[in-house]
Amino acid sequence: MKDQNSSVEGFLLGKPPRLAALALKTLEKRYRFEGGVVCSAQVRVRSLLEGGTLEISTLEEPRIKPMRVRQFNRATVVAQDVHNERMKNGGILVTYLVNGSELGKASYDYAKFLLSK
Repeated sequence: MKDQNSSVEGFLLGKPPRLAALALKTLEKRYRFEGGVVCSAQVRVRSLLEGGTLEISTLEEPRIKPMRVRQFNRATVVAQDVHNERMKNGGILVTYLVNGSELGKASYDYAKFLLSK
């Protein structure tokens, strides 16, 4: 775990081994970014930090999406009410963004950790 921790600059310190391994696996996942660049999430976050353009944000949206206009118009009043109730009880889904890219919560937390240093 010592060599893994040095590769992510102490981000995994204090995490249980299972969660640390999962976070490291997630950070090593490779994505294709603008311009055809393929690199891991960890490398992308580091390069954005070094370039000074690292931004993190979250996007909240309903877990159950609203009906489309056509679906809404074709549904009965009872079906509309049932769907609205499901939407209200469904809760909120949080999407974690790093510079507008959805890289997952581990990458978001890693970027937040690097920004706080």
